[in-house]
Amino acid sequence: MGLPPDLAEAWQRTWSEAQYRARLQRCFSAGIPEQKVCGALRSGPMAGCRDSHIADAARLLLWLCGQPPHRVSYGRLRAVTGLSDSGNNKLLASLRKKGLIRWKSAQVYEVADAGAVLLESLLDP
Repeated sequence: MGLPPDLAEAWQRTWSEAQYRARLQRCFSAGIPEQKVCGALRSGPMAGCRDSHIADAARLLLWLCGQPPHRVSYGRLRAVTGLSDSGNNKLLASLRKKGLIRWKSAQVYEVADAGAVLLESLLDP
């Protein structure tokens, strides 16, 4: 006996989300060096960007991997990146445009699939 279609869909969505969070947590727990992420960003999706922009993006990606998808205050973003509010907004817009993070709702961001794949490629086998 199977679940009704609406419950089966909700269960599948929850299961997929749990698997995705486990992937991100694995990347966070591995302690990937920031310089390694910078190199991957520089040679990949952020080729041609300023080095400081790439370093801030790497720091933010690594930090977002360890965070549940909850609302993030601008003060916390400032503490993580060291940028002003407008600088953080530009960084977030750039990462969204490159497909590395996604916006879930007001001030809620998470690493997108492209960002997770990039970070997983840096894990030691």
